[in-house]
Amino acid sequence: MSILDNIRKTLLLQHLPWASTRHKVLSILFKDRAGYEEEWKEIETYIHASENGKYKISPHFIKLYNKSWAVPKKHSQAAPVVFVGGMPRSGTTLLQGLICSDPDANDLIPEAAPIRSICEAAKQCNQFTMKFPGAYFKDKKAVDAFFSQTLLSFFDQMPIEKAHYKVFKEPALTPYFPVLSKLLPDARFIWILRDPRDVIASMRQWGNRAKDENKDHFYNTATIEELCKYNMEFVSKLWKIYIPLDRLMIVRYEDIVKAPLPTMTKIANFLGRPVNSYKLNEKWNTSDNHQITKSDGPVSHAITDLYGAPPKTDSLDKYKSTLTLQEANEISSYFFEMMKVFEYIQPVSSTAISKDA
Repeated sequence: MSILDNIRKTLLLQHLPWASTRHKVLSILFKDRAGYEEEWKEIETYIHASENGKYKISPHFIKLYNKSWAVPKKHSQAAPVVFVGGMPRSGTTLLQGLICSDPDANDLIPEAAPIRSICEAAKQCNQFTMKFPGAYFKDKKAVDAFFSQTLLSFFDQMPIEKAHYKVFKEPALTPYFPVLSKLLPDARFIWILRDPRDVIASMRQWGNRAKDENKDHFYNTATIEELCKYNMEFVSKLWKIYIPLDRLMIVRYEDIVKAPLPTMTKIANFLGRPVNSYKLNEKWNTSDNHQITKSDGPVSHAITDLYGAPPKTDSLDKYKSTLTLQEANEISSYFFEMMKVFEYIQPVSSTAISKDA
């Protein structure tokens, strides 16, 4: 077993807090302390301590060991529940629509805000139980059992009887993936990534559509720095290894639109579905009450010509005509580690962007 295999096994199985010294961690990883000092330089590339003293997995570790955006886990059994998350405007609706084209899945339904509310309640009850154990719940284990059953009951009452498995998505639900992975041990999670410059460019375009109707929107009033911080909040918890790697898949928006068949084949394998489950050349199956189809709702400005259509490359590199050079480089600087790990281009030259700085 390689040195990095040992790291992964130790962290996954024991969920150790970060030791006060590196020696304590290494002594767990290796039976023989001799020789591990020279290995530390390699190890610290993948692991570093977070602010609260718990271990944290760096993006480098994600690329090497999650590998789910390149070689995801192939499951023989289908997942009963699938969650799609990521930053807003990163392609979560597109991916949900493609997965929901599977006849055995539910139609495209509104954002999973009710599930987020249940997760937040579970989080609050856990915090309360830590302060007052035995008052309302015996312990945190009892809290988890209660909310696990609550989620299962919630799924059972949903009026989507034909669905053999359920597909939910909401960018705001992404930070709760670690909670859901604990409450729903059979669930699987897909985190969709997109070039952060295109994410924020899409936000700006949404904000501009609202502005054209004399409506203020955070996307057209926020600074680039504020939009960067806002987006990072959706995915920052996924840098930590709270979700078993065989239940989390990372996929890039760019891969879906450039190579839909091979990318969706990987997704089918990850979800335990036949590779021909998805209708890549047809309009998505949307339910009558899908919120994004409501022309009078707050998300109506989110609609573009790509909504409901098969994967297209039309929105790739939109930042080049939407953002200034300074804005694009500011985003690249903020998301430097993520963009480096997932092979996005780093700050561009002045000739690459058409809009004047």
